[in-house]
Amino acid sequence: MTPLRTPIFVFMTAFCFSCVSETSGSERTSSGTGIAGASNVGTSGNSGSGVSSGNGGANGTGGASSGAGVTGPGAGGAGGAGTSTGAGGSGGSRSGAAGTGGATKDASVDTGPPPPPPDPGPLSGGGAGCNDVDPIHNGSATFYNVTSTSLGHCSFNLANQPEPPYWLAMNFTRYNLSSDCGACLQVTGPTGTQVFQVIDECPNDAVDPLCQSAEHLDMSPGGFAAIGGNGRIDALTWKYVPCNVQTSNVEIFALNGSSTFNAPIQIRKHRYRIAKVELVNGTNRVALVRRADNFFIIDTTTPAGASGMALGPFRIRITDIYNHWIENKVTLTVNGSVTTGLQFPACPAGGDAGP
Repeated sequence: MTPLRTPIFVFMTAFCFSCVSETSGSERTSSGTGIAGASNVGTSGNSGSGVSSGNGGANGTGGASSGAGVTGPGAGGAGGAGTSTGAGGSGGSRSGAAGTGGATKDASVDTGPPPPPPDPGPLSGGGAGCNDVDPIHNGSATFYNVTSTSLGHCSFNLANQPEPPYWLAMNFTRYNLSSDCGACLQVTGPTGTQVFQVIDECPNDAVDPLCQSAEHLDMSPGGFAAIGGNGRIDALTWKYVPCNVQTSNVEIFALNGSSTFNAPIQIRKHRYRIAKVELVNGTNRVALVRRADNFFIIDTTTPAGASGMALGPFRIRITDIYNHWIENKVTLTVNGSVTTGLQFPACPAGGDAGP
């Protein structure tokens, strides 16, 4: 006979040794679930990350509301990150303090950096109180063979710059690495007075030792004859004057062969001599190097050239010898000129003072 089996009952008793809430492991969306809290110990639930927070221990939830103790005084729930604010704990002899809200969401995470400010358009200034009356210079003159197909050191296209004003090569001292290019002079000779424009340099060499004088002028044949020259003029007077730009604005010419990484530029149709040319980026300005052939260089040593923007668009500032400046945004044309839309104002006294 088979003996009776005595039933065995297994009792499972769940014990909670601590109340621990689980923090979120995802990106600002969901949270874990806390474990039941032990009696007489109130513990707040940890907050979840992002918008919603994690659940707290027994009788309490994290995030939007705080965890609550079973019998003891409940501690305040920690605030959820983002926008929610935890509520006070409950279930103890006293309610816990309310949790604080999360940090404000950084809008740049979603929207990116702010857009650049709008371009300010054409600007000008400087030159206040300038006096451009030039003293009389006592000098001499010769002439040389220059035609519309000649390429003087100033690199002007003389075919597009017919006389008058008559063409003139300035002595090498005043030419000074092209600083006199484009300057206009009023010259009085034996029989007349005419206006000339500097388009070339009279070099410092043995061929024409007169070019070593700071007051000597080397003229086109037509200009030389117009003031009564015959062979050589040993005594004449001259002075700098504003160029007759009429209604023209200053132009920028980009040399043929220019690229987005290297663009030699030349300033044309200016009233006064050019002192400097700068690229403008916000409040920063970078001066361009001027060559002896009257070109300013935009290349990889400048911000525009380094970023492949040597042809623009970019803002450029041009300053004359009286500190008048004009500034505008331009896009260059290879082997062509673009206007700045601006011109240097005339000084009140008239005449372009020399150094």
